[in-house]
Amino acid sequence: MTSALAVIGVFGPQARELMSRVAPGDWSDAAHPYVTGRRVEVGDGFGYALRVSFTGEWGFEIYCDADLAVNVLDRLIEAGD
Repeated sequence: MTSALAVIGVFGPQARELMSRVAPGDWSDAAHPYVTGRRVEVGDGFGYALRVSFTGEWGFEIYCDADLAVNVLDRLIEAGD
């Protein structure tokens, strides 16, 4: 990690649905198995989504450029309302 990257955690039973609202693509278990990652379009740019879970529920860590993090977080909050 460097100060050039940010990470945003999306966890819980609705994590997959929320991710599908902000990032196009297939978020099914078959397309994104546990402990795998892939490059995704999110917000106004691209990031890397790693499927992990520290809560016993679905979860993703989104790694993006630090200057994109506020945009990604805003999109997640808007989509979650």
